[in-house]
Amino acid sequence: MPLCGLARRRLGDWTVRDAQGELRVAVPAQRSPDYLRLGTAQIRLVLDDARRATAQPADVEAVAAEAAAALRLLGGDPSPAAAA
Repeated sequence: MPLCGLARRRLGDWTVRDAQGELRVAVPAQRSPDYLRLGTAQIRLVLDDARRATAQPADVEAVAAEAAAALRLLGGDPSPAAAA
């Protein structure tokens, strides 16, 4: 699910209460920061793979620029040291 789809959903733990309001079931679930960490980690994995699989560093520049832009939008650190 894209992050924009998650923004419309209620994230966090799921709870079920009985008719008297007593908590009966609590299921831990991921929150927004968890999904952001997951998304930025995936971007970094793609960038790492591109760097390993590409013989010419200049050929990776476009991928690196797109990764940096995506990380900036997600609030991650787009610096080359963070993505390396």
